[in-house]
Amino acid sequence: DYTIVSERCQRIPRRHFKAHLAQSPLSIAISMGGADAPNRTLDILNVLKDASCSLLIWVALGEAYTHSYEALVKAVSGTKHEVILVKSNESMWRVLQGSCLVICSAGMTTYEAAFVGLPSINLPLHSDRNYLIRELEERGACRVFTGDDTGYENMRRLIEHWESHRHEMLAMHETATRLVRPRGARRVARAILNRASTFARP
Repeated sequence: DYTIVSERCQRIPRRHFKAHLAQSPLSIAISMGGADAPNRTLDILNVLKDASCSLLIWVALGEAYTHSYEALVKAVSGTKHEVILVKSNESMWRVLQGSCLVICSAGMTTYEAAFVGLPSINLPLHSDRNYLIRELEERGACRVFTGDDTGYENMRRLIEHWESHRHEMLAMHETATRLVRPRGARRVARAILNRASTFARP
């Protein structure tokens, strides 16, 4: 009820999401956020290049990303996958809304993905922070794996499974849009004002 998401995040209509799911290759996005100092974006691409299914991979890079773009392209060169690099910040969700799945590091992107109805695979760097998104996973709005080699392999296997079981992604889309309600900022402001009014009473 109190989740605040950017006004740039617009819900993906069910019919649009179904249309995206019907297209081949399966369109997925990677958004590890910020500078991505450990360059996990490259690590993920190196794992996805071995996926048995063809993928259209959108790589959303923040303004602070300073690693080699060429290395990202080379990671999937010679494979059946397509990769599109997008350097964006303000327009990130305009890019992600055309995908069927986003891979992220957990955090605000996870909640924004749930709000717009985009299934997410989360690879948090620190497992002790999983509790922040655990409820979303328990209620079927996202998946969470460890941010190590084992987690990356589980990510790849799940994407291969979803590629041939796309109805499961549609179910996750429908679940996610029910969990995170719009106008969270308004409810937060109302709660603060209500709380403040109790202290103002003589």
